[in-house]
Amino acid sequence: PPPPPIFRALARVVERRARLFPPPTVARTAWAFATVGDPSPEVFTALSQATVGQLRDFNPQELATVAWAYASVGRPSPLMFTELAARSVGGELGIDSFSMQGLAMLAHAFAKARHRSPPLFKAIAPRMAARMGEGSPQAITMAVWAFATAGVSA
Repeated sequence: PPPPPIFRALARVVERRARLFPPPTVARTAWAFATVGDPSPEVFTALSQATVGQLRDFNPQELATVAWAYASVGRPSPLMFTELAARSVGGELGIDSFSMQGLAMLAHAFAKARHRSPPLFKAIAPRMAARMGEGSPQAITMAVWAFATAGVSA
């Protein structure tokens, strides 16, 4: 089904104002558009620019949510995914700060978006293995699918 009509009006606002959104708003907005199945190029371009512009201010859950949203609607954003991987693996955030659910969402998003990042998957694998008991069945399934799809030996 097409997205609710209100999303057209919201898309215009997001396109004009996304650069002013703080990270939680960027993440929730991306999640909302993805959840209703609205892949609006204008919205996702504006949110990608807002994400990259303030990446250091995102927490792990917000990063995982943004990645999930882009992958869910099939919106490629190579620069954003490259920057997300760098922030998650080598940045001051660190992969250890992600929950099991966040790791699964991140791996799933990268695999679904077909954005190759062997360093990310190699960093995620031992953390997920150590935290498997914390994972919901959904998180475990997402992780298994992500690693099988990404084709990264970790």
